[in-house]
Amino acid sequence: MSRRLLLIVVCALCAACKTYDQYLEPVQRAYYDNSPEEAVTLLEKYLEGGMSGPGEYDFELLKLELASALQAAGRYKRASTMLEEVDGTLEVLDYSNTSAQDIANFLFATKNPWRATPPERLLVNSQGMVNRLAQDKNPDRYQEAAVEARRLGILLEAGQFSEDELFANRFASGMAGFCFEANGNRGEAEEAWSLLDGANPFARGEAAGGAADGAADGEGETGSVLVVVQMGKAPIRREFRVSLFVDAKLYTLRMPVIVDRPDTYSSARVFVDGVDHGPLENVFDLGQHLKAQYERDRGKLLAAAATQLVSRAVMARSVREVSQGGEKNDDFAGFFVEFLASLFLAELQPPDTRCWSLVPQAFHVKRLELPPGQHTIEVALDGRQRRRKTYTVDVAPRQPRLVNVVSDCYRTWSEKEEKRLDAYAEPTPEEVAEWEGIDEAEAEIRRAVGGS
Repeated sequence: MSRRLLLIVVCALCAACKTYDQYLEPVQRAYYDNSPEEAVTLLEKYLEGGMSGPGEYDFELLKLELASALQAAGRYKRASTMLEEVDGTLEVLDYSNTSAQDIANFLFATKNPWRATPPERLLVNSQGMVNRLAQDKNPDRYQEAAVEARRLGILLEAGQFSEDELFANRFASGMAGFCFEANGNRGEAEEAWSLLDGANPFARGEAAGGAADGAADGEGETGSVLVVVQMGKAPIRREFRVSLFVDAKLYTLRMPVIVDRPDTYSSARVFVDGVDHGPLENVFDLGQHLKAQYERDRGKLLAAAATQLVSRAVMARSVREVSQGGEKNDDFAGFFVEFLASLFLAELQPPDTRCWSLVPQAFHVKRLELPPGQHTIEVALDGRQRRRKTYTVDVAPRQPRLVNVVSDCYRTWSEKEEKRLDAYAEPTPEEVAEWEGIDEAEAEIRRAVGGS
């Protein structure tokens, strides 16, 4: 009986442990309630070890969250530093050529450093370019932004991404071209932009306000302002579990799934000195890329989760036999011990749901050619809420400016969304992006149990 009691106690203790998602709830609440500085303070305390929080395995990811919060607070220089620290060490996790067993090792490896998916890894570089250009008082911002842009080529040469994966991100390659042009590297700018499909919203367009456009050498009467709106909230990972009794035994399959979050804003228009210059173009939908990656990998993730399920079932039976002194009796007490052991082992192996949560759903851009002088730029955000953000910009020839709008931190918190962010609550099938119900998971359980 003492062994059984110990098992129950350990199960209770395990269930009481907080996950990374649960630690990040107050950070998300502050960030999305127009208090990014409060989110910065919380994240800094986690990183400094000044309060109970995520562990050392989460530091790289916490730095990315901190960079997002710093950017939303307008602290671009420090945000650049955070991104640069992570850029040299962050590894990519790609399941496309990985075995089910190796995936299982990563799928439940919350005590290993976090690895980024390809879209998240490219976002580190893209956000680095944004944060460099946004430092208006930094005289070296164009050179530093060009260095960030060249890292795209380094990533490709390193073989971490295919060319399609790298340049399907129109925001990354478009920003790279803009950074090169701002630094006077026209050849590199054209090379980056040549990989864009269709019209290029990052290139110089027609001048506004009646001024003549710049000459081919970049010297003219206009100045460029690139308006970037980081729109909405990208989907995040949450645990999805399916429990099923097969032959009077409980089997629990646990895996990370992609869950959509309600976006406060979904579109934007830009006004210059009160004149409507139209909507911004969506150049990269990060949320769709994350969901496409998940859909591609879902079968392997299910198989990996089933691999862990079978291992837990074998271990639970071993615990039962030990509690019975090596005998294989079919008494109720033995089944109860095996049931508790299966629950305990399932709690010991939570799926890795860590993700870069403070990122937008999509990036919208518009480039404006304006006459020199001071201009008022308004960005009208529309969606579940409406808001206008106003910026005063000093425009000068050959000095491109960046107006960066992190839209969804300018909003009002709602109880409905607070419930959606509750990491203790499992997502419903309706909330799981690209999930068609639990039938597929139950079928995987039966296949795994039949093969064990």
